[in-house]
Amino acid sequence: MVVLWWLLAADLVRGQISADGLRRLQQATVLIESGADRCSGVLISETGLIATAAHGVHGAVVRVRLADGQVRMATVAGRDEPGDTALLRLQRDADSDKLVCVPLGDSGDELTVGVSVFAAGFPVRELRGNLAVLRAGVVKSAAAGVLRTTCQLTVGDSGAPLLDGEGRLVGMHRQIGAGVASNLHSTPAALRRLLQQASVTSAELPALTTAVAIANVLQAGGPK
Repeated sequence: MVVLWWLLAADLVRGQISADGLRRLQQATVLIESGADRCSGVLISETGLIATAAHGVHGAVVRVRLADGQVRMATVAGRDEPGDTALLRLQRDADSDKLVCVPLGDSGDELTVGVSVFAAGFPVRELRGNLAVLRAGVVKSAAAGVLRTTCQLTVGDSGAPLLDGEGRLVGMHRQIGAGVASNLHSTPAALRRLLQQASVTSAELPALTTAVAIANVLQAGGPK
């Protein structure tokens, strides 16, 4: 945790994100093993829904390592290839403890250039223990479902979360290049579509965005 505070101290001083928000980000980020590949993901519900990058998921079942070291299997609940997003459901007992998750934010397209954002992930070259590596950056551009930031990313970070200053999920790492100019993040737009297709309700996902909640109500035939 010493490295965490040293890297993000300036943003904490400016009140960009709370210490609790950073802890939640780190604890909600998971390591995914799919065949010989590794990527990252993020818990978006206390019951085990995980969002990640579609290009890092192969087959119908993957292995997931949680922040406490537990390894569980997860099934693929949906994929959106154009948006490079996949939705996983962790296999767990009905009486299992609630998991630490992050709330889903609004469309990342609405983020202002220059605003602070916070990234997590499991870079292959820095796998030390069960906790994700955290980094800070700012938004460089936001349009058409894709974000560009100054966050340093590397192999293994794909599918991991990008949070805003309120601790909300506004993106997932999508494309990782040789420098920050090549790093892209998917906005939650594709994830919202997958949640709707999987009939996820606000009862399972308390942080469900208003847009998804309204769509689910309409799909069910309107308010009861």
